[in-house]
Amino acid sequence: MTWKARRIPRAPTIYFAGANTISSLELTAHRPVLETFADMRKIADPYRPLWSGRLLDSGAYSAHMSGAIIDLGEYREFIEEKSRLYDGIASLDVISDWRASMKNWDKLRDLNAFPVFHEGEPWELLEELSTEQAKKTALPQGGWLGIGCQRPIIRDRVLAFLDECRRHIKGKCKIHGFGLTGYTAAFRFDSVDSTSWILGIQQLMRMSELRHLTRGELIDIQIARMERGPFRDEWDPGWQDNNRNINAGQLRLSLGE
Repeated sequence: MTWKARRIPRAPTIYFAGANTISSLELTAHRPVLETFADMRKIADPYRPLWSGRLLDSGAYSAHMSGAIIDLGEYREFIEEKSRLYDGIASLDVISDWRASMKNWDKLRDLNAFPVFHEGEPWELLEELSTEQAKKTALPQGGWLGIGCQRPIIRDRVLAFLDECRRHIKGKCKIHGFGLTGYTAAFRFDSVDSTSWILGIQQLMRMSELRHLTRGELIDIQIARMERGPFRDEWDPGWQDNNRNINAGQLRLSLGE
């Protein structure tokens, strides 16, 4: 029997998102974190030096959903004061108005803030942004380009969108996928962010066989799940059938069969 080595895909950096409470921030030490200006800037100071990586986002989407307003001048002042701390800095988007988003970016690009291209915006815009950002990869915090999808996330639609992005991106940029951790097998992201680690920890804590593990150890398990999960179809094409068989066996045991 010949053993065949399997290719191990490159996992992008996964930034922890959604750590906007003290209890969740206490779990982020030595992890990469996506900090949102809108709801984290006032509580993140004691924790920020402990993170292994830092990406700054304005938090425009969550602010839009809650009705809050982010002041562009305040965001710029924050970036000017703390820009050296971050791997990359996202511009301030205006939800559903790409022209207004580009105007904001024009006012922040001298600070190497990067633009975000969203599903539904003109493909010519993605070509222009990627061409410009590809020229900045040697600069501090330079060369980043964000990609975001419309909510709700529908898998087939997202896959089609990412496939089209691949055709229109010009040059080599550092691509960050906002909330796209589940699509790292379908697209070459350099980094993504995820809030699912919070729910994942809660689920793991309810498993009796893991009750002796610390929350830090549970986070390590969740990171492995997020990094490897998108590639499981490639590594183990029958994983869904195996999972169904395991679940069926557990059900028979619970019924005393």
